[in-house]
Amino acid sequence: MFAALIALLAQNVDSPVTAVPPPIVRPPIMITPSASRRIATSDYRSADPPIRIGVRATAGSRVLLADDFRVDTMIGANFTQSRSEAPLQQCAGPDQYSRQHSTTFNLRLNVRPNAAGQRLMSVSVSWTRPMEGANCVTSGTRGASIEQNVTIEPGKPVVLTGDGGLRVELTPR
Repeated sequence: MFAALIALLAQNVDSPVTAVPPPIVRPPIMITPSASRRIATSDYRSADPPIRIGVRATAGSRVLLADDFRVDTMIGANFTQSRSEAPLQQCAGPDQYSRQHSTTFNLRLNVRPNAAGQRLMSVSVSWTRPMEGANCVTSGTRGASIEQNVTIEPGKPVVLTGDGGLRVELTPR
């Protein structure tokens, strides 16, 4: 068997050696950036200055929020407040920990120009609170919300009302 292998190798020694062609190497694709204009942040900003708006949110005689916010076409205003605490009444048994009283208030304001060139403000308000009369047997929360678009004009307050006595007054400054 070795003899046959040696004979085979001997035959190939006299034959011309064929060179293996080198692999084809293609140059990398060159991407040349075009001379595009860099977009500045100011290109997106409105020429109008931000709106400064006073917000007073109440529920009956309870003041939920009284503050001023700045809003423009790029950046809205957000406010969130939450509170959790033990209930007024101590409950016994396995449900005693699920009886916490939680209150949340959320406000979101965004502004954009409308077709008439006025400023249209998107107002989103939500308020949740413990239900009245909650006790060791019944508990839960109640909520009210307002989702509305309003036209903001200098010096003209806008009043929005919702369920549960929720009232939001927007006053452009």
